[in-house]
Amino acid sequence: MKHDEPIDEAPLFWNGQLEVNGRPLDTLSHQIIKKNDYTWIGMFTARVSDQAIDKTIDLQWSPKDFKGMENTTLAKGEWNFQLELSPTQAFSKKVNIPFGDEQYQLQFNQLSAGKYMTTLYFEGNIDNYTEFLMVDIQDNLGNVYENVGVTTSNTESGQTIGYIEVFIPDVNIQTLIITPSIRIVDEKTLKLKELIPLSSIKIPQD
Repeated sequence: MKHDEPIDEAPLFWNGQLEVNGRPLDTLSHQIIKKNDYTWIGMFTARVSDQAIDKTIDLQWSPKDFKGMENTTLAKGEWNFQLELSPTQAFSKKVNIPFGDEQYQLQFNQLSAGKYMTTLYFEGNIDNYTEFLMVDIQDNLGNVYENVGVTTSNTESGQTIGYIEVFIPDVNIQTLIITPSIRIVDEKTLKLKELIPLSSIKIPQD
């Protein structure tokens, strides 16, 4: 998004009806990076299929406005994007990158990287109901990634598994520096009880 006036608040790109091959989709995650005072770049994701897609898809996106995190309207218009998208190349590899402390033993066990996004899969012994993994992320070029979401679920054995999706805006980015923390909340009220910082980890992108 480029604007002729400074944009001080991150615009939410997921506004507007999103359709793929005529079928409405829900947005799963969203990430936005400030390039300068007048320009923001970002990505939102939606699950098209549980299977790998090797053919072109038709996408339609018709936003009417863009709001900020504080629900203020940053831009209005009548946009109607109709795109033909082909699959991009990606690779996936197993990794073994532990992180945590004496109480929390976690590890990144798989990395998937494509043209625009890296997904890090992890597992560990956090309680998926009262303990939540939070991440602050930077890269070797000095970019700061804000509001990066972490998706988790429980296995039958009681372990928590999850993934982190990171929008990568530059092909020259070689390393992600992730600083995790554990957010502990009250089981009934979900109010914050404690925030436990963990040591940073470097994740190479190749």
